[in-house]
Amino acid sequence: MKHLLVPCDFSNAAVEAFKFAVELAASNQSEVMVMKAIDVPIIYEGPYTGGTYVLDPPIMAELEARARKDFDQLKSNYLKGNILVSFTIHHGSVAGMIRQIIDDKKPDLVVMGTQGASGWDEFFVGSNTEKIVRHSNVPVMVIRKAPKLASIKDIVLPTTLESDQVDFMAKVKELQSLFGATLHLLIVNTPGNLMRGSGEKQQMEKYTEQNGLKDFTINIREAFSVEEGITNFVHEIEADMLAMGTHGRKGIAHLFMGSITEDLVNHIHCPIWTSSLNNERVKIRVVGPNVLEL
Repeated sequence: MKHLLVPCDFSNAAVEAFKFAVELAASNQSEVMVMKAIDVPIIYEGPYTGGTYVLDPPIMAELEARARKDFDQLKSNYLKGNILVSFTIHHGSVAGMIRQIIDDKKPDLVVMGTQGASGWDEFFVGSNTEKIVRHSNVPVMVIRKAPKLASIKDIVLPTTLESDQVDFMAKVKELQSLFGATLHLLIVNTPGNLMRGSGEKQQMEKYTEQNGLKDFTINIREAFSVEEGITNFVHEIEADMLAMGTHGRKGIAHLFMGSITEDLVNHIHCPIWTSSLNNERVKIRVVGPNVLEL
C-alpha cells in the first residue's frame, strides 16, 4: 500500500481523514496524495454578449490561493517526519474529479472523511463520499474520527458467502494483516432472507477454509434489516472497523433498493473500508404492486 489518495475540502471530517492517512503512510512508507477539487466558478455575461458562461479568473485565483494556504496549515499542524505528501488542485465537480484522479493515479487506497447524511439530502443528493464508495475501482476508507492504528484490533466483515469473490477476499486479508486484527465474519438473517437454514455455521466454516482465513470468529445474527443487524453487531463487539464489499449499483437498482454499504457509510461512526465486488449480477423483477425483487 504505497499510494494513498486523500480528497480534501479542509473540513473537520477531511482533516480527520488526512490525520489517519498520515499515520498509515508513516507505518508503511507510503506517499500521501492530497487533492482539492474546485467547482469551476462561472459568470453570466448577459444577453448582449451572447449569453455565454465564462471562467472568473480573479475568483479562481483566490480559491486556489486559499486552498494552498489551507494545505500549508494542514501540514504544519499534522505532518511529522519524512512522509512524502503532495498536493494538487483540480477544477470540476468534486466527485467527478476524484474519480478521474483515481483512474489516472491508481492509488492503492482512497481515504475520505464523512460527516454522514440524513433526510432529503441523503435521499436525493447523497454525499461525495457515498458517490466515490459506489463507483471507485480501488478500496476506499471512510473516516469520521481518525483512530490510532494500534487501536484497530477487531474488524467486522458481513458476508453472503459467495464463493467467487477471490479478489475481494484477498484485499480483505491484506487489510487484516495491515492492522494485525481479528476478523469477525457476520451473517445477518432477516424476515425476508432466511434461506440458509440450520447449516449456516457449516457453510461459514467452509467459506473460511476456501479463502484461507486465519484469526477469525463466525457470527450469525437476526434483525429486521441487514443494516440494523450490522449496526447492532458493530456496537455489540465495539468493533474498530467495518469492512464491506460494494456492488456499485446504478440506475433503477440503486434508486429503489439503495446500497447497504452506502447506508452504513452514512450512519456508522467507526472507520469503514469498502472495496468493489466486480461479480455482481443485478436482476430485478416486479413481484407485486410497488414491490421489486432482487
